[in-house]
Amino acid sequence: MSFARLTTEFLSSKYFAVAGASVNRTKFGNKVLRWYIAHNRPVSPINRMTASRPSPVSHPPTSLAVQRETTIEGLPVLSSLTELPFPTETAVSVITPPDATLGVLKEAHQVRVPYVWLQPGAQSEEALTYAREVGLKIIFGGPCILADGDKVLEHLAGKL
Repeated sequence: MSFARLTTEFLSSKYFAVAGASVNRTKFGNKVLRWYIAHNRPVSPINRMTASRPSPVSHPPTSLAVQRETTIEGLPVLSSLTELPFPTETAVSVITPPDATLGVLKEAHQVRVPYVWLQPGAQSEEALTYAREVGLKIIFGGPCILADGDKVLEHLAGKL
């Protein structure tokens, strides 16, 4: 399937998720999440480790307790794709370290996510091999939703 057709189908999805979403606005996991928000797309942030912030504990004074973030950009954080309310209607952007991507793809296949877009830096040979073996519709190899998404949306709107 061509890049143009695959990205068009991806962005025609009813729902979206960002695996590897971050509370840190300088990270791509946050930038991609904000791209969906800015384009009025229903999106769910996914973060297994959900970003945490330390808060002091009274005893011992040098200890820190970890408090999980429950929202990113005002949206409730899910810990995995298995928590998506409509996984078969959700396209997933993946912004994870390459060694975590295979696990995300396995979950995507398990819950029957129709499309996955590996953002630059997320792919590994192991993950790509798995995606091919199970027949995931996957975008990979360099295109980024931040650079290419607007053009695809213009095409969908009939502006090209």
